[in-house]
Amino acid sequence: IDKKRYGSTNLPQLNIGLGLKGVLKSLLMAFILVLAGYATLALVKYLFNQDYRMWMFAFDELKVEHWWYVLLTMAFTFVQLAISGAMLNYHRRTDIPEWLDELLTVLFNSIGIWLVALINILVLHSGGTMFSNWQFTYQFLLAVPVTVYLCRRLYKVTRSVWLGAFVTGLILGWSFVAPAGYIIYHAPGWFSVFFHI
Repeated sequence: IDKKRYGSTNLPQLNIGLGLKGVLKSLLMAFILVLAGYATLALVKYLFNQDYRMWMFAFDELKVEHWWYVLLTMAFTFVQLAISGAMLNYHRRTDIPEWLDELLTVLFNSIGIWLVALINILVLHSGGTMFSNWQFTYQFLLAVPVTVYLCRRLYKVTRSVWLGAFVTGLILGWSFVAPAGYIIYHAPGWFSVFFHI
């Protein structure tokens, strides 16, 4: 539509065609950022015996075997996150301050999940039954605004949607697997046995 109306599109600004080398650099940078977050978690866990937790959005230490599930989750969600990152950063408003643009973007992208949760709670308290079991999905009430904000900020820094998709995929995978690691037993693999971790 933009091409017909204006003669060009904003797609080149998203750096989708970054090339294999650029995409691999973004993936490496995503691993470094998440590893830095994991290192700070290990420090906080060692000093204060606490994990990163905000209501149902939790990050905790993982066994080596669990990181494989984090990578699988990232691979599963990557296409959706790359598309949503491209949509979030395709149009940026310049007629309002940047902080207001980011605030409105986070609010409007999060309001859907917030309304569904509110309807679910109102139906439950009015005597009905919930239409969804939200035990696992309550974390989306915070995960959606966090991922939207991260996609916007990482795009602003790198001018590419790839890093935001990789980082948010790893963070979502970590937050999905960390709580499940307590209740699901995974036998240790050769790596954990060899290194006693």
